[in-house]
Amino acid sequence: MLVNVLAAEFENLPSLLNELTPEARIDTVCKLTKFAISTIKPVSSGLITRKEEPEANTLHFSE
Repeated sequence: MLVNVLAAEFENLPSLLNELTPEARIDTVCKLTKFAISTIKPVSSGLITRKEEPEANTLHFSE
């Protein structure tokens, strides 16, 4: 029963959105996107650094 009610509302959604003001339509569409687009979970990333040290005496100057 609930599924039928929701299906009918989804069918009427375009006409319902057209009755709204442009501002209200944008607001409603933005609020409905969370149901249409899957959420993206934040991903933690670590910074990997490579520490290179010069070999000993690489800058040895002879006189």
